[in-house]
Amino acid sequence: MFRCIPIFKGCNRQVEYVDKRHCSLPTVPEDILRYSRSLEELLLDANHIRDLPKLCVLIEARFLLQNFFRLHRLRRLGLSDNEIHRLPPDIQNFENLVELDVSRNGEFIILLLFFLFYVYACCLFIKSVFV
Repeated sequence: MFRCIPIFKGCNRQVEYVDKRHCSLPTVPEDILRYSRSLEELLLDANHIRDLPKLCVLIEARFLLQNFFRLHRLRRLGLSDNEIHRLPPDIQNFENLVELDVSRNGEFIILLLFFLFYVYACCLFIKSVFV
């Protein structure tokens, strides 16, 4: 029986759901990028994640940092019960995101979500006026 061995670049399983809740993760795991073409649901709740990947000078981490926000099929992202205090602007790259749970992280993130919702609502209004 053929099995997918992750060390081969051509190996691309169609995984739509990854559940890494309660795994004591300090960062977003790199292995989710293997499923960047198919992943629709990523649950990282109840970990120790402080920040989502952002631009950095680290060469080894560059692949992760540039591609985390290119999970274009992602519809649900669970980040509740972590230590995140701010979301990077690249969160807007999740074009198909329907559900984002950042509850029980910090107060600042709630204010940021209200701001993002306001900006999104304004964009929809402007788009509907000019179309």
